[in-house]
This record gives sequence, C-alpha cells and structure tokens, in this order.
Amino acid sequence: MEYAITRLSVLPDFIDYLHDVDNDFGIPLSRKVMIPSFAEKLLTFGNVFVVIYNSQIAACIGFYCNDFVGGVAHLPILSTKEWARGKGFARLLIKRMIEECRSNNMSIILCDSVNPHAIALYKSFGFIEYKKNGEKTFLKLEI
Repeated sequence: MEYAITRLSVLPDFIDYLHDVDNDFGIPLSRKVMIPSFAEKLLTFGNVFVVIYNSQIAACIGFYCNDFVGGVAHLPILSTKEWARGKGFARLLIKRMIEECRSNNMSIILCDSVNPHAIALYKSFGFIEYKKNGEKTFLKLEI
C-alpha cells in the first residue's frame, strides 16, 4: 500500500476536503462551523496532517498544540473518506499527532466525539472518558 503522511498547508485543498467529508460526522461539520473560517484558523494556528493515497487526500487530522503555558492540545477533527476506511489511516494520523504534541511539550490531548467507532479508536490509544453531555463523549489523553 503506497501512501504518504504530509503536513497540509494549502487552504483550498483543505476546504475542499472538509466539504467532501462534511456529512460523515454525527452532526455535519457545516452545522457547527463555517468551513472556510474553520479551515483557515486550523491551518494558521494548528497542525493539519493528511494521508495521501492514490494521489488523493484519504484522511486528515487537525489539532492545536500551541498552549505552551498549560500544555493542553485540542483535536477538533479526524476523518477518513469513506473509500479509504479500514486501511489504518486514522491510527497513523493519531500516532503522528501524539508525536507532534510530545515534541511541543503538551501534557494532555482533549477531544470529543459522538461517533462510537471514533471513541473506541481514541480509547485504544489510552484516551479516557472524562465527561458525557448527551450523545457527546469528551476524552483526554495524558502524554
């Protein structure tokens, strides 16, 4: 399987990807954020890594690890396009995020999800549930 993990820095590519996966979330992304603004903020202040597979963006992780005082990182988005699921790309991206957070001296990574598969994936990396609000589960990983 030929793939590459790379840092994404091109805003139009990221916006296109987010529009493509908009309805893959329990609550569509476009109902929670303005996609262009969200993409620009994440590329400017955060980190976005993608898996390129068959010359296309197959999966993406976007996170912030810039709280150098508190050491708290935030993971607002992890997704894999439907045609690329089951290949382990989300696992690779989570590992890459953890490495990046460690290298930036973060001590905790926070995320939330309504997707049972995503929650199970996070827990497989050692994330623990610390709060529940309706269907949304809040998780943290101490690194």
